[in-house]
Amino acid sequence: MKNSFFSGAIILTVCAIIGKVIGAFYRIPFAMIAGAEGVGLYQLVYPLYALLLTISTSGIPSAISKLLSENYAKNEYNLAKKYFKFSMLIIIGSSLICAIAIALFSGTIANLQGNDSAKLCYVAISPAVFFAGIVAGVRGYFQGKENMVPTAVSGIIEQVCKVLIGLLLAYLLRPYGIIMSTIGVLLGVVLSEALASLFLIVCLIISKRKNKNILYSDIVKIPNKKIIKNIFAISLPIAFGGLIMPLTLLIDSSLIVKILSKTYTAEYSTMLFGLQSGVVGSLVNLPVVASIAAQTVILPKLSKQKAQNDTQNSQKTIKNAFLFVMVISAPAAICYFIYSKQIIYLLYGNAFSAEQIEICSKLLKISCLNIIALSFAQVTAGILQGFGKVKTPVVTLLVGAVIKVVSVILLVSNPSINIYGAEISDIICYFVVSLLNFMVIQKLVPHTIVSEILKTAAISVEIFVVAYFTNKILLKLISSNMSLIVSGGITIFMYFISIFVIIKSKRHKTDELYLSVK
Repeated sequence: MKNSFFSGAIILTVCAIIGKVIGAFYRIPFAMIAGAEGVGLYQLVYPLYALLLTISTSGIPSAISKLLSENYAKNEYNLAKKYFKFSMLIIIGSSLICAIAIALFSGTIANLQGNDSAKLCYVAISPAVFFAGIVAGVRGYFQGKENMVPTAVSGIIEQVCKVLIGLLLAYLLRPYGIIMSTIGVLLGVVLSEALASLFLIVCLIISKRKNKNILYSDIVKIPNKKIIKNIFAISLPIAFGGLIMPLTLLIDSSLIVKILSKTYTAEYSTMLFGLQSGVVGSLVNLPVVASIAAQTVILPKLSKQKAQNDTQNSQKTIKNAFLFVMVISAPAAICYFIYSKQIIYLLYGNAFSAEQIEICSKLLKISCLNIIALSFAQVTAGILQGFGKVKTPVVTLLVGAVIKVVSVILLVSNPSINIYGAEISDIICYFVVSLLNFMVIQKLVPHTIVSEILKTAAISVEIFVVAYFTNKILLKLISSNMSLIVSGGITIFMYFISIFVIIKSKRHKTDELYLSVK
């Protein structure tokens, strides 16, 4: 069970959801402590921090995970150690440079943003880039060993410490002004990354002590230059791919509001964009954590199986990955479609107007397809990276990004579609990416997932009927919120019972086949 696909994916998914819930809670008390201005300062600083973090760490952890799993599969332990050592030197060096840069140019950045108050905030958060680099690198090591527990636990440590320490410091520093209160929250981010890195370093030391008596006798010897070249050959395409969508979203943020402003006021256009990207976007990203977890787990597992020429288990891993993603994304899509208005009303009924709730519910209804499309895009990218096709997901994502920008311009500019065009463009983008990735996968490992998708789709139709009619009946008897809870609970329960029956019948057939052969 330790190295099974499902155990690793479930661990990462559960911990990611816990982290997202904690993260969602985080901003509410901070807004109460620092007010709108404090939240505004935080939002000025955090995106650039996230971008520099992506630049300094993106790609290297995946390279560590892939290279270590391949070397372990070939019993080339000393080579794996060298890959890890050089990867960590690269990631620590780049993180340190980015941390120093954000501190040195804090004043210039703040002036460009039009708010000198942000200068000290940038200085405060700069060490977090360095510690986050260590976190990312060591996570890659454990993922390469197919041990997802340190990654999952360190993620919870990050979120919990960020909330507890950040909010405490924000509260204690509030008497000294809003800027100091915001700095307190940012220092919470720094300390959360420092504690997560400390936890992972302790895990790394314990892991290495357990293996200290193992004698390594590698036959393969690779020059250091070749090792560094191999690391960058994997990490750079993945890092570039990781930057495509954030940059596309940055283009979106300027395009959508400008296009909408031709029909509506600037304030109303900004509000529409906020509902689509902030409210609905955050809800879409919640079930998608399952595909991110699947992508993280599948990369080292497929790399290992490819190194061992284990085609049979490669096919099994791919089937499990698609099944896992479908099991999570399908019921989420159904729930978002059936209960869209009730979900928005439950979460934002006291904050939004009737018109805003209506807009959000329509956007959420459309986004149900985006959950499936985005989930498939991510898991197919992980499969291709596992097979060593690290450039292919970058090319397909670039194609998808271009299609997304073009479709945004065409759809959002149509007054009858307006903001809904932004959500439709996302669906088109990720369905194209998924299709292109899947076509390549079919050539590498043919006939892998059609039966799994059809089974899940058949159950989804059945559950859709259950959700629709139970909700329709209950709405006549009880309140909207209670109907959402009861009908949603029945739907999800029925769904997982159906999945359990399929898995049991599949195991039963396997046992019968084994006994007949025996």
